[in-house]
This record gives sequence, C-alpha cells and structure tokens, in this order.
Amino acid sequence: PNKLHLHYGDLMDSTNLAYVIATVMPIEIYNLGMQSHVKVSFEMAEYTGDVDALGTLRLLDAIRVMGFSSIMR
Repeated sequence: PNKLHLHYGDLMDSTNLAYVIATVMPIEIYNLGMQSHVKVSFEMAEYTGDVDALGTLRLLDAIRVMGFSSIMR
C-alpha cells in the first residue's frame, strides 16, 4: 500500500538533503519547509529568504546531484 513517510531534512544543510535523498530514493518529494508566520518572516527577512528560496534551490540541487532529476516528480 502507498504510505506517506516524513523524513527530517534541514533546508540549510545540502549534505543532509543529499543523504536523505540517497538513503530514501524517493520518487516524489514535497517541500513543506518554509517560514509559516508572516510577521516573523518580515522580522527575519534574510533568514526567511535563505530557508524558503535558497533552501528550495539546495533541495533541487541535491536531487540533481544524486541523479534523481530524470525520475523525480
């Protein structure tokens, strides 16, 4: 049966992202990492940008580096 499994990954840590992808070998990844509080996101704009934007870039790069870009959704 299809099941959803959550795996911890720090979007600030490219090495950890690559490790999780290599270990799990997923066919789908859902990036749920973000700054969820609007006020805090404005108060910590640089950190928010790093996690939300650069974190997504790190995740996509880890997918590419680990060779999953052709099969990943």
